[in-house]
Amino acid sequence: LFRKLIRETSPQVVGISCITIKMKSALMMAKIVKELNSDIKVILGGHHAMLYAEEILRYCSDIDIIASGEFDYGLVEVVNALEKKFDTSYEKLCDIPGLYLRSQQNTIMSTGVREPISSLDTLPFPESACYYQNSDIRVLPLTSLIASRGCPYKCAYCATTNLWGRRVRWRSPENFFNEIKYRIRTYNTRNFNFYDDCFTLNRKWVEEFCDRIIKDKVSINWSCISSINLVDESLFKKIVEAGCIKINLGVESGSERIARLAKRTVKMEKIRRVFNYAKKYNISTAAYFMIGFPTETVQDIQETQRFIAELSPNWAYVNVLIPLPGTEMFRTCVDTGLLDKKMAWCGELYRDLQTNYTGVINDSKFNELVDETFAL
Repeated sequence: LFRKLIRETSPQVVGISCITIKMKSALMMAKIVKELNSDIKVILGGHHAMLYAEEILRYCSDIDIIASGEFDYGLVEVVNALEKKFDTSYEKLCDIPGLYLRSQQNTIMSTGVREPISSLDTLPFPESACYYQNSDIRVLPLTSLIASRGCPYKCAYCATTNLWGRRVRWRSPENFFNEIKYRIRTYNTRNFNFYDDCFTLNRKWVEEFCDRIIKDKVSINWSCISSINLVDESLFKKIVEAGCIKINLGVESGSERIARLAKRTVKMEKIRRVFNYAKKYNISTAAYFMIGFPTETVQDIQETQRFIAELSPNWAYVNVLIPLPGTEMFRTCVDTGLLDKKMAWCGELYRDLQTNYTGVINDSKFNELVDETFAL
């Protein structure tokens, strides 16, 4: 299908957004593009590309440019520059910050740091996406929205701050509300997923947004992601009245020791109260758990299994730890000899997403515990 899309659209530029576990797929897509037309310029972005820009350009000739930082406007600048003269040399693109590229001498160049977008309200509403369905391209309504960028937390396994940073920037409640109305009006959709790293971080913002929905009697259903320590009974009442039907909560572990290791400091009793509030107000819960941390024991994982059963969320999403580059867990695994960082840039480390990084449980027992936890 990807080959068909490139053949039918005949692009001059192809942009690929890449997360760590999809790096090998991104490299394969770039190879396909170049096989079909070597003149097409391939731009790779995303937090993984940012961290390994020089390695990628050094070892992968199919990638022409690495985009680093928030590149909403930067991509337009690059395309405009390429349209004027179809050339990726440093001399033609050096005025655009946030790029890594090859010079005419085939050395790798950086154009400097691209500053984050200070006012998110200046961004236009994204258009709905085109997807292949069977053999046809269809336009599907965009129902995944984001109201902020950045996260102040320091979770040891999370790489989001590599891209967005720790300073949180918000769209205005009015701007976000207007996008929802636009999508209702244009695409006749009333179901939305809010994918902010922590939608409830700014309580005043959330209350103002909910009050606007309630006041204008806008009938929508929505879900969001929240840190457990930021929600209480009064907030549950407010968001439910405004149409929230599901909340996604990061619990991570039923072992207090592992929770501290992961830099998740919410007390277990607080977690229990929050899930009880959700049941009281009939809001669905998705609880996220992670197993396989360095030093995690059989007993620690069994505590997580018991905690999943006790909380009884509507959905329990269990992941095996993936030490993402740029995170504390990645550095820990490297320092303790649990992984070889030389293999990280190309995604080779992440071929098996059920790798045992505990260092204390044998692989056979670990896989048994993973299967047990997934079955809950």
